[in-house]
Amino acid sequence: MIGLSDALLLNLPIFERSDGTIGDAKEVFYRADWHVPEALGDRVVTVRLSDNSRVQEKQRALLPVWTPQKQVEVIMSLPNPHSMQRDIFEAITEISKAEARLDDSVLKRLRTVSWLDVDGVPKAPEKFLTLPSGVEEVAGEVLKTCQ
Repeated sequence: MIGLSDALLLNLPIFERSDGTIGDAKEVFYRADWHVPEALGDRVVTVRLSDNSRVQEKQRALLPVWTPQKQVEVIMSLPNPHSMQRDIFEAITEISKAEARLDDSVLKRLRTVSWLDVDGVPKAPEKFLTLPSGVEEVAGEVLKTCQ
């Protein structure tokens, strides 16, 4: 790998991917400590890190890591993010437990995008002063399991 530019490495079909293919590193992540929800399994492709420590170090330097924030970003970009509100709550809870902070752009999307499922109808949080009971129950369940 010495002498090859990062751009070239990312475009070479040398990455073992979670979808069972060997391919380039376009639109892939590596997993560290955060899982990919089952519902995102067909949308989020991860790379298996090499057993070779030098190669693994290079992979970690080149590839974005899958994080709770990335999970929120991906879900919020879907046409029906309200169908995955539990996964959004879980990611937000994990971010909070780590005492981390979401990027401002993600916070804005969380306020304005209709990702809360209110009796089967997607609603944006900015539309509420308080959470409707069904949404509050799901949020409460998630928060309890994450404590």
